[in-house]
Amino acid sequence: MSTDHTRELFQQHLKFWKAGDLDGLMRDFHPDAYMISARGVIKGLDNIRQLYAQVFEHELTDDLRAGISFDKQKYEGDVAFSEWSGPGIVYAADTMVVKDGLKWVETFAGVYENN
Repeated sequence: MSTDHTRELFQQHLKFWKAGDLDGLMRDFHPDAYMISARGVIKGLDNIRQLYAQVFEHELTDDLRAGISFDKQKYEGDVAFSEWSGPGIVYAADTMVVKDGLKWVETFAGVYENN
């Protein structure tokens, strides 16, 4: 996959994420997608959707997401990396790996002010 396609896919992901648009966010996930974070490994589209719904409702609500700044992004081939911060978040980072033109693997790590 080209770096340009990965960049476009990740930028679209960020747009949907900031808007809290679950349908848009899920549209570009690979059928075999999974996420890895301190919560563990979350496999399958239904489970990923459920995770995002929970995060949007209870942890990173609309008002908090509006204040998030995606400070740095790096792209290489099928991989995107982003560092970000915002209200209540000292530092966070995501990685996305693309397969067959879709989001296949996503990782997340964050340091929160209350930790």
